[in-house]
Amino acid sequence: MNDPHKLARLAHRQRLTALTRLLRRFDPIGLGNDAPEDEYAPEAGTILPILSRCSDRAAVVSLIHTEFTRWFGPETAGPAGEYDAVGTAVWNWWQQSA
Repeated sequence: MNDPHKLARLAHRQRLTALTRLLRRFDPIGLGNDAPEDEYAPEAGTILPILSRCSDRAAVVSLIHTEFTRWFGPETAGPAGEYDAVGTAVWNWWQQSA
């Protein structure tokens, strides 16, 4: 597979899957284990393109909280402080995968 476009799409898909799994593992809005594996795929899809603009962990925490607030509303999303663990995990993953 020497086609750079196919390679880029594959890399994007792999990152999207990894981010979706991270979000599901931390389950920021408490859906529980009964939620489908890809439950957070739409949110991951809006977070992933913006991650490259985040310069530190705090920016990632803010990004994730902002997107979850946009998707689910402020009451369901909860306070930004509850996104520290998932934001840290995503930041660490992003630093390793970028």
